[in-house]
Amino acid sequence: MQKLSSTGIVITQWRDPETTAVCLSHVASLTPQPRMIVVVDNESDNEILVTQAGRFPGVRFLGLLTNTGHANAVNVGVRQICEGGCDYALLLDNDAYVTPESLEILEAALKNQPAAAAASPLILSGKRPGLIWYGGGRVSRLGNSIHENMWKPAAGVSQSIRPAGFVTACAMLVRCDAFNAVGGFDASMITYSDDLDFSLRLKEKGYSLLFVPSARVTHGESVNVIKVAGKPFRDYYTMRNRLVVISKHGSLLQKLVGIPLSIIWYGGVFGAMFTLRGEWRRARALLRGILDFLGGRSGLREA
Repeated sequence: MQKLSSTGIVITQWRDPETTAVCLSHVASLTPQPRMIVVVDNESDNEILVTQAGRFPGVRFLGLLTNTGHANAVNVGVRQICEGGCDYALLLDNDAYVTPESLEILEAALKNQPAAAAASPLILSGKRPGLIWYGGGRVSRLGNSIHENMWKPAAGVSQSIRPAGFVTACAMLVRCDAFNAVGGFDASMITYSDDLDFSLRLKEKGYSLLFVPSARVTHGESVNVIKVAGKPFRDYYTMRNRLVVISKHGSLLQKLVGIPLSIIWYGGVFGAMFTLRGEWRRARALLRGILDFLGGRSGLREA
């Protein structure tokens, strides 16, 4: 009988079983195998879930009747993992494809550094082979997240484990006790920057975060969201939640400077660019994101 790890895996999906099937095929190659695998489906189609359960009998599929957002789906899945006796939860987007040895490497990193709450691997772009999507993370002086080494060749990255300013929910191993200590993800954020907010709340509790480059994942880069909801959905939550994070965690200077500059740069410049391209819905989504932030409106919103 194969030895099981002390980790459970949480995969979030939104009406995209084909991409999830590819993710699960990579999970099946992990050594050791996870103790549990939970797939949480937003806005579930019972027929799809029954078909998936038949195809992957060792996986627990949880259906949410309405789309409550990525953040809440993560919370639902991790709750199942922790109640199932796991010490760690590996969060994976359904377009994140993990290499066989990565779970063991991430687990070892957290076991060797007890003060660390969570760790993310080196994440490669699925659209630009050999280039990095996430090579560590830091928070800018304005309070925004920055993916370090983005679009650089993976071959040039040091393999040493090092601190991270934030870890990404695309692929994140987190201690169950630390997850529960901060109350999980903020469900009101729905998606995008919810992992940055979670990372900052962990750090405010005194935990550290790790980047573990010898563990590797390939990321399809928002395949699920763009396929199901389109780019305006992503633009809206990226804009709104970027401002929310600064308002929640930024210093007084970051709030006074970072919020206006983010509105001007990400809202104004990108909005103008979308308008010139004739991408009216994307420009409108950015404007809605700004207005909803300024009006204090959160939760699931139309983009």
